[in-house]
Amino acid sequence: MLCPSSVMGGWKRYEPKEINRTILMAYGYGDGGGGPDEEMLEMGLRMQRGIPGFPKVTLGHVRPFFEKLAQRLQGMPYLPVWNGELYLELHQGAYTSCAWIKRNNRIAERELGAAEWLQTAAMLRGMAYDAQTLSQAWETLLLNQFHDTLPGSCIGKVYEDAKEQFSSIYAATDRLIAQAGDYLWGRGTQELVYNDLPFVRSDTVLLPHGKAVAGQPWQTTQEGNLCLVSDVPALGWRTIETCDAPDAPAEARADQALETSFVRIELDGTGAFTRLYDKRLKRELLLPGARGNRLMAFEDRPASWDSWNIDMYYEEHAYDVDGDTTVSPVTGGALYESVTVVKRFGRSVFTQEIRAWHAEPRVNFITHVDWREDATVLKTAFPLAINTDFATFDIQCGSLRRPTHRNTSWDAAKYEVCAQRWADLSEGDCGVSLLNDCKYGHDAQGSVLRLTLLKAGMAPDEKVDRGEHRFTYALYLHEGPCGAQTDRMAARLNHPLRLACAAAPQEAYSLMSCDNPNVTIDAVKRSEAGDRSIIVHMHELRNTHANARLQLGFPVEKCALCTLMEEENAPAATDGKSVSLSFHPFEIKILRLWPARDTEVAQ
Repeated sequence: MLCPSSVMGGWKRYEPKEINRTILMAYGYGDGGGGPDEEMLEMGLRMQRGIPGFPKVTLGHVRPFFEKLAQRLQGMPYLPVWNGELYLELHQGAYTSCAWIKRNNRIAERELGAAEWLQTAAMLRGMAYDAQTLSQAWETLLLNQFHDTLPGSCIGKVYEDAKEQFSSIYAATDRLIAQAGDYLWGRGTQELVYNDLPFVRSDTVLLPHGKAVAGQPWQTTQEGNLCLVSDVPALGWRTIETCDAPDAPAEARADQALETSFVRIELDGTGAFTRLYDKRLKRELLLPGARGNRLMAFEDRPASWDSWNIDMYYEEHAYDVDGDTTVSPVTGGALYESVTVVKRFGRSVFTQEIRAWHAEPRVNFITHVDWREDATVLKTAFPLAINTDFATFDIQCGSLRRPTHRNTSWDAAKYEVCAQRWADLSEGDCGVSLLNDCKYGHDAQGSVLRLTLLKAGMAPDEKVDRGEHRFTYALYLHEGPCGAQTDRMAARLNHPLRLACAAAPQEAYSLMSCDNPNVTIDAVKRSEAGDRSIIVHMHELRNTHANARLQLGFPVEKCALCTLMEEENAPAATDGKSVSLSFHPFEIKILRLWPARDTEVAQ
């Protein structure tokens, strides 16, 4: 609102008046759209004429304000500088409320990214790039990232509309991906696997019962045969040969322990870990006497802003989700060992399959919850034998360290924090990363790392989150400090390999890849200019200075560095087949590539 009381209040709250005596005030009805109204503009004009004893008001634009501010503060020796995270000590519940929309936001981002790079690959071979459909789908997703919708603090009617909008996004991405696939490899009976990630990977795909990938191990599940596929190119594809294969059901083990060449996990009668032993390092990774994957429920009754907040005192009323538990016998097969745990708590039912993989030090927790609680927060906890005073969290285009202690009030306020795909506790020679496929709320206290799984707010929607939920989180045990492999493990959890049926066998192909694991490719798309150029978003992951070579699957005649608005600002070195780049820590780079003229590109 633009009125005398808001102007005077803003002026009184502004402290560094000795450095700068001009402040910016944005006004209008912003929470639901609408902007300034006639009354506000009239009030602004009146205040602009001047009121005795009142701050001078000038109506204007944002850019001139900041240009004048930069001139005024240039060379100022006492200008305060903040280093680190500007942490909001409020609304921590918004990281978890309405799990449905957070899961769909993650999936929609993945599907739109896949549609973009496949449309780009098909464009290079002559197909018209469908920019209009992509733009409309992105705008629909961004609409649902509005500051109450994605945080989970809307009334129920909003989410009824959001479900229809997400359905339209998926219809668009399915159509775009199928269109590009038909153009790139046709449609027939030849099995083909494609990879949305910018690095070569070996991973699993699900084939029907009775089928397996020739020469590769497989394991039978209820849904079909889970089969290993090796060396799928970065942002690319290859065909696979399948063969008839009998079911390979898992065999029951003699004891209640999951054991692979990397790890031994022992469980108690509630399905929690009593031992997490790293065989490579020959050390225990759980604190003595502690239990890992400990499901915990907390009474959640914030003093205000119910779906928005988790108050600091929520831990005072904590309950183990242990009662009425059934733990299946441990079974093992060619790919993994597993155990299924079923728990009942209150009116809710939890079913979790825990898989320890033979090929890598990773443990998946494939979870289904029928959630019927009120005013409750659900977490999983891992008390780790890791000596550190900070945890590392995945954020957009990098990572962030936060304290695991409560030395100051600022530290204590970070009792619930946000992260994207992973959080990590590490010491010098090893660490444990907690990965997820659709969760954002975390906390790390001492050496206990926790992931917030569900919330059950009572307002503004008293039914939010009640119902069925499916999600997967995972533990990744790594040697040395947290590195690029954690990012890759999390990316793989969020981007499964995709299957298609091609018209004929295809040569293995990679649209592009990067030779430095600390540098990743975030997006590949056609330029917004609508010409024959291609935009590539990249960033440095690990807070290092990095030299990298972007290897291309098509020839280019020109390459330039751009702004985020895709405005060209400097040339980039290219030999026509690759681009040489140098990154500062956490640096974002935007490349614009012009394919060689003899490359067939649709206009």
